[in-house]
Amino acid sequence: MCVNDIQLHLDNLREDIQIDFISIATTRTAFEQVRNIQWYFVSGNTNNLYKNIRLQIGRGLGGIVWRTGRTHEENDIQAKKAKLLTYPIARSEKLTYVYGIPLQKEDQVIGVLLAGNRTNRTLSIEEKQRIDNYVNQLEQLIEVWIKHASDE
Repeated sequence: MCVNDIQLHLDNLREDIQIDFISIATTRTAFEQVRNIQWYFVSGNTNNLYKNIRLQIGRGLGGIVWRTGRTHEENDIQAKKAKLLTYPIARSEKLTYVYGIPLQKEDQVIGVLLAGNRTNRTLSIEEKQRIDNYVNQLEQLIEVWIKHASDE
């Protein structure tokens, strides 16, 4: 049930803000031991390459947001060859614009929400606020999903 709820929230958020791609990266291990994260939930993907992407904390878009615990925004990625090498999710999904938000429990990062466009259209302040409205629910759902995943 939790997986379906997360997917439904992502689909609704993608439609609400009219963005091309949205995903969540997280881990299935105890947070104290996190070294790698991966993209588990996506909406608007054009392929399944995201399933093979594993990011070290501090590397890639998700890894940067996880390490810093802050939002991260990049534009015109497809024109920056060095960025394409460092951001495999942007390369595989042909994203030009990305906006990453940490998902947190108390002060600990438990996931990364990434919204992206395949054009240079950036998110407005209002759209970012609408994303924030979804974040609390997604944090709760991800927390439950991780707990169940680590119990298995």
